[in-house]
Amino acid sequence: MLHYLGVLLGVNRTAQEKGWLKASDTELTTALNWPGFKIAKETGSGSQDAKIDFKNLTPFFKDLFEDIDTSGDGSISAKEMRAALRDSVLADRLSRVIAKHPSEWQTDPSLSKWEYLKDLVPDDAAFEEAKTQIKNLAWWDDAQCAGADLPMSPEVYHLHPLSFINNLISFDTLLESLMLLDRLTPSEIKTARELIYRLEKSKRAEYYLKLQRKVKYRNQRNNKQTGRIADGMCNLTSLAMAFEYLGISSPNETMQFEDYLEGKRIEDNPDVSRIQSSAWKTLANDFGIKMDVIGLGTSDKSTIIKKLEPHIVTGSSIILSAFSIASGQGHIVRVQEFTNNGVVVDDPFGRINDFAKRESGGSGYAGTANSRKTEGGLGENNLWTWSNIKDTTFKYACVFSEAED
Repeated sequence: MLHYLGVLLGVNRTAQEKGWLKASDTELTTALNWPGFKIAKETGSGSQDAKIDFKNLTPFFKDLFEDIDTSGDGSISAKEMRAALRDSVLADRLSRVIAKHPSEWQTDPSLSKWEYLKDLVPDDAAFEEAKTQIKNLAWWDDAQCAGADLPMSPEVYHLHPLSFINNLISFDTLLESLMLLDRLTPSEIKTARELIYRLEKSKRAEYYLKLQRKVKYRNQRNNKQTGRIADGMCNLTSLAMAFEYLGISSPNETMQFEDYLEGKRIEDNPDVSRIQSSAWKTLANDFGIKMDVIGLGTSDKSTIIKKLEPHIVTGSSIILSAFSIASGQGHIVRVQEFTNNGVVVDDPFGRINDFAKRESGGSGYAGTANSRKTEGGLGENNLWTWSNIKDTTFKYACVFSEAED
């Protein structure tokens, strides 16, 4: 027999309808279901001795192990562990893990759950010294005897303190605080996106557009590539900005994101050029991002807005093939917004001062190209008016969005 859950459906602000939803199509939730947080619990021997059981990994620890084991050899080296500890993307994800495991502050008289340390210390004397130190640090049982309000079992949930505190802050207050900043890191953008998603649908578009202006501008002429490649990185530079708008950070903090993407492209797909959208799709897939290509073949205001604005106002990233085939020029920019006046873009090469010259095959950037010496540039927040681009036939746009689970 089918079971149905009666619910009150809010259709809009002025009307409500009563109806029914199939129970299997609904997801029960509570006030403790925090977006971005996951519960992880160890099983096997690790559930008792505070040591991960590598022979019996849960799905969570299996995924974590694979993230750290970048060589894929089935073991974790000291170098891989150090790299994982420096990985801001991994650290941000782990800070939202609610881990259930035995408290390190409780142990039995024989320290049975710490027996595995015996294989990790050089000799018996060192092991006995470690046991003495553990006994001196353990306070759980003493606190319980003194009447402390602690759980009966020492197997408890552990939360990252700063992530926990941030989650308790008023969502509206935190979102408004983020929106006051000139620029946001990808991690902050990720938080902002989670908060925006909690808003009513009618309010989200306003904040998604505000968030577009918070992405760090990237200069394609200021990278570590050599030769002609150094000046031809508009595609991957725009891609980097598009990914960062989705809250994605470069896995390697020691290099610019576009340089990382170029290295990753060569590693994964060396036969596919960086100018091909299939290469971008592969890179997007590596980060769990969905990419759709939308054909344009026009510079008509109403057509472009109709095709692309719905994606902008729902939080997707867009990069645009900016010049027509007739111009003989290829160029990729990141789109921020469509307005009645024109298209607001981040142009990684600089600010165009002569659209007609650019469309006829010339530069169009004389005196306004970005410098090679700094990451900033003149192409940030550029308005291309509809009259500026009336003779340009945009070829296509690539839309990036968070992949559905």
